[in-house]
Amino acid sequence: MIIRFLILFSLAAVAARAVEPIIVDGGLSPSKKLAVAIYVDKSVGDLDDDEDTHVYLIDAVTHKKIGPLEEVDCEGGGYGTTRQNVTAIWSPDGRWLVVSCREGRNFGGFELYEIPGRRAIPIDLPGPGGLRKGKFLDYLTTGPHTGESFSKWLSKESFVMTEGGLRMKENAPVDIEKKYGLDGFDDALEKVYQFSKSGKWVMTDIRVPKENGN
Repeated sequence: MIIRFLILFSLAAVAARAVEPIIVDGGLSPSKKLAVAIYVDKSVGDLDDDEDTHVYLIDAVTHKKIGPLEEVDCEGGGYGTTRQNVTAIWSPDGRWLVVSCREGRNFGGFELYEIPGRRAIPIDLPGPGGLRKGKFLDYLTTGPHTGESFSKWLSKESFVMTEGGLRMKENAPVDIEKKYGLDGFDDALEKVYQFSKSGKWVMTDIRVPKENGN
């Protein structure tokens, strides 16, 4: 009887301590079948002494884990809270998923995934390739707070991201930004990506954010 009581007590303790998924801001897919979630042990606070710091793709109906999004770090470089540090933005058709994450006090980053069915495939975005404005990037260097942020979906296969914390190199020609149609450049650029007919993401434009441009 004592052994049975101890087993039942242990199972009850585990159940009481079970960590429920917390769907991040924007994490529910358009179909409402999938979601992006974190797991925080409420009994010990926001990730303090909690070994599970992963961000997961989960079944939004059953709340069962499908798999970790291993490329995403939810710790925020020691800043913010787990729930604040991770957000998600699905494409209108749910084929693509962007997970944004804080990476420090004043900067962050994001990961792009393709979601074929119930899998998450990380996508590496290409550089400017033969884009003429891409040559302007050769005159730039990064500062201590450089970071990338996802801005918005323009369509189900096109989006804008912003890279901030950029600086002109000391040897950059005067007014070189005007040569490439980037008048008003301060420290940030927007990059437009399009999913091409060949099945690849392509950078199609580089522009100055409207608040900085003319």
